[in-house]
Amino acid sequence: MRIATLALDQPMDPALDHALTQTIHALAPAWQAADAKGQLGLDARPEALARLYTTMGAADSLARLRALTAKPGLTPAARLNLLKVLIQAGSAADAEFALRLEPANATLADAWVTTARVRPAVNYSALIKSWLERPEPFARATACRILAVTGKDVGALAKLEDWLTAETPAELRLAALTAYARLRRAEALPRLAPCLADPDPTVRATAIAALAPHAPAVVAERVVTALAACRDVAEVGPLVAPLLELKTGPAELLKAWRQSPPGAEVARLTLQWMAQVGAEAPAFRQALQASAGMTETIGGYDAAQVARLVTAARTTGDARRGEAIAKSAARACLSCHRIEQQGGAIGPDLSSLGRAMSPEAIVESVLWPKRQVKEGYLLTQVATKDGRALQGYRVAETADQLTLRNFAAGGLEVVAKANLASRSDVGSIMPEGLTAGLNPQELADLFRYLFELGK
Repeated sequence: MRIATLALDQPMDPALDHALTQTIHALAPAWQAADAKGQLGLDARPEALARLYTTMGAADSLARLRALTAKPGLTPAARLNLLKVLIQAGSAADAEFALRLEPANATLADAWVTTARVRPAVNYSALIKSWLERPEPFARATACRILAVTGKDVGALAKLEDWLTAETPAELRLAALTAYARLRRAEALPRLAPCLADPDPTVRATAIAALAPHAPAVVAERVVTALAACRDVAEVGPLVAPLLELKTGPAELLKAWRQSPPGAEVARLTLQWMAQVGAEAPAFRQALQASAGMTETIGGYDAAQVARLVTAARTTGDARRGEAIAKSAARACLSCHRIEQQGGAIGPDLSSLGRAMSPEAIVESVLWPKRQVKEGYLLTQVATKDGRALQGYRVAETADQLTLRNFAAGGLEVVAKANLASRSDVGSIMPEGLTAGLNPQELADLFRYLFELGK
């Protein structure tokens, strides 16, 4: 390992980092035995030692990790990684040790929250109580976040209620709101209902996310009311996403929408947001399309129809008009795909699409995107035992947990496998129906543009 860890003295790229990680794991029995005997020869290189043990992250390395945190010459970044692994792999006492050394570090606080979610058997009650008593809003807010993910009552309800007022620092107020809702569930509604209509959009969004699992019907009604005031697609996600992540949420949204539809423009904005994040709620999407005056005339896959569309695009399609359609906000293509230096990176780069795929394959991938999925873009959908419905790209997986890139929430979602009720690969993140509302000429224009990309 003395030779392998010399790579740390060089500029690190992903390939080199991966190779070093694989080497550390492959040679672990040998270097761990040598280190236990004091024969590893890395005592003068604490950074290398830290990398070995943070890469392993095993529970049987915890004592060594603790000792390494006090090693002279350790960089702040390496020390932080050691403390993070202590929280992730260790006991409540290990977490207390790490957090005592860095009591105001946001990275460690986030690691504690994530660990509490995926390792519910660890009892943090004493540590939570001590952090609730600390004077700093950051510490109290972190303790509230732990309460929110564990749902364990440590006798803090009175404190949480005191911190719900507008005079409380924002970070603490929002965390207390979420924890209060988790602990009291539906009984929290009378106290928190005003927050669902709070003029501060952050407070409103936090209340929606906190109460949605416990009172989805009430929250759905408030969400539809709030949607009526939206004028930008960015305003839609914080309102709608918490309900779409519940098993019963889409049905409640659909019911509330039908009772009081906010109008065509709001429907178009909501559809645009759903397209951007690949939200799957077919019945709700159809109701939105109806409100927006968008009719879907394509139907199921039909090879003869594909041939007709290819012919129409080649004979009557106008690529310039098609480009305008593809890059319009309503179609949301650039939200996920990159085309010639523009757009996102959720889906494949389309800059060379016309050279990479046949016209028939292009038509099929746009109209029926789940029939064929490009490697690396397979969407995983999970249902949890606590009633959530999540989807995203699989980023990492261990024996105990699954990490998804959740586009609706805008970040990584770590799910304990013990909390999984079901899991399936569901194809492309791209939903069907994105061409709803296009007339035959507009479809021909769009496909002509896509056929010519990269030529």
